[in-house]
Amino acid sequence: MDIPASGTFNATIPAVKVSSVTSYMSSKMDVQYNSATNYNIYSNNERIDLADGKITYNAVASRKNLTNGTSAGDIENNSYQFKSGTYTISNGTLTGTVGGKTLSFTIDADGNLATNEGVAFYLISGSYKLYANCVSVADGNNSYAQQKYVTFCEDSGKTGQVIDIKAFVPGQGSTIRNFKDITYEKSGNTMTLKFSDSTTKTATFSADGKTLTLDGVVYTKL
Repeated sequence: MDIPASGTFNATIPAVKVSSVTSYMSSKMDVQYNSATNYNIYSNNERIDLADGKITYNAVASRKNLTNGTSAGDIENNSYQFKSGTYTISNGTLTGTVGGKTLSFTIDADGNLATNEGVAFYLISGSYKLYANCVSVADGNNSYAQQKYVTFCEDSGKTGQVIDIKAFVPGQGSTIRNFKDITYEKSGNTMTLKFSDSTTKTATFSADGKTLTLDGVVYTKL
């Protein structure tokens, strides 16, 4: 664009949404089935939000576990957990107290939250809305862990994705990853999803907005 030495010109600045929330995500899956009395299958997704000294922790998870025939604590499919507390950041370290438990992470060069074992939570956009469904199934060599997501990105022209990730017992099949791009329009408690192949589906929010139902699957907001 040529700008004259004097005079005026017109320009249109696109709408920009500024978020004061810093958000992080963690997604984990594993399928280990050794016998009917020894297996550990889990699927979980966690989100941490930071805003004005307050920290919130949300998780959707499932787990099926037996060790020598004794359960080490199953988690029902698509179980939801919420906790809140406070945090401080000092010398590149985030320290938060959530539900009476202290969390401590190093903020790495990319803004992610890390421990000595590596990245624990990845930095994401605060305007990134996510609904998740997590399932774990113990069924011998047919055991699997599955995560389904519906994402809504408010800063990118109402775009998002419908995601389905399914992991199997090692040696029984490869992990399936299915990502479908969408655009969306919301009307009341109904969301119309238009897929990149031009197909359209309708999703329905619960009255409180905490769950979303699509194709008969209930997704929980993180």
